[in-house]
Amino acid sequence: KSGKTFFFHSETTVRTLIPNYGLDVGGAPVFITGSNFFNSTKLSCRFGSKVVDAVFLSGNTIYCITPPQPPGSVEAAVANNGVDYTTERLLFHYRQCPVGSFCVGSEIVTCPAGAYCPSKGLFNFTLCAPGLFQDRTGQAACQECRVGSMCPDFGMPFPQPCP
Repeated sequence: KSGKTFFFHSETTVRTLIPNYGLDVGGAPVFITGSNFFNSTKLSCRFGSKVVDAVFLSGNTIYCITPPQPPGSVEAAVANNGVDYTTERLLFHYRQCPVGSFCVGSEIVTCPAGAYCPSKGLFNFTLCAPGLFQDRTGQAACQECRVGSMCPDFGMPFPQPCP
């Protein structure tokens, strides 16, 4: 007898990723449902080739925080022991916040009128400065106030006629 103890578990499977998308900067919580998850210090998730620790919630649910990845789709997998990953082909889709938008959590939001979003990956919009306006949503820049009108405040969605 070697005195070593071995644990044999039924094969781990994954069924769903909730949500199955997030931003390329990572940091999004993803709940993973499946079966035969085990509460161990080696419980982990793999997104593409990047591995992160998992949090055990039950034998059927865990969650992981996504690591940063370039935009695109990667396979997501789970291992109870940090070595033997599940083989189901569940995809997680990494998105980038585009120009003309800003991101809240994992959601892409169109930049509102009266504001602009000049670059990719923004987490907030910028109001148009006095003297400028923007009457359309999803724009990367503000427009100059037209002759015969005025734009006296921040965030003007349209110019006001001069008195």
